[in-house]
Amino acid sequence: ISEGVFENLTETKKIILPHSLIKIEWSFWKCQKLESIEDNEIRYQRKHFKSIDGVLYNADATELLAYPNMHGAIYEIPEGVKKIRNHAFKDCYNLEELTLPSTLEHIGINAFYRCENLKRIIVNRKKGSIKIEGFWGDYGNVTPKWYWID
Repeated sequence: ISEGVFENLTETKKIILPHSLIKIEWSFWKCQKLESIEDNEIRYQRKHFKSIDGVLYNADATELLAYPNMHGAIYEIPEGVKKIRNHAFKDCYNLEELTLPSTLEHIGINAFYRCENLKRIIVNRKKGSIKIEGFWGDYGNVTPKWYWID
């Protein structure tokens, strides 16, 4: 699935990915009412993607691929996740607080593009221990306060 495929589904609340899907670019921008991205995990053995509580990850849940715009105002990324993909939280205006796991190593370019209500990021790592590209480029008025462990 190419970038922007679902971009104009402004009223859609849930997207279910087909079993045959092997590659997906960030495609959910402007899906303002999207609450969850699901897979057919119950019926099939998914090899490429995994939905955890409506949030899309790679198959082994080490990379967060996409967070639905209306999933929730507060989210805690599970332990084991090492990377947040480019644009993963793109235009998630509903997101206010995010907790990052101790396993996180990298935040991709524009991961928080236009997350203008993101006010707080809690990091379960020491400052300087994560490669952060999430605020490079034109990312809108996004200025969260960061809280690092000592």
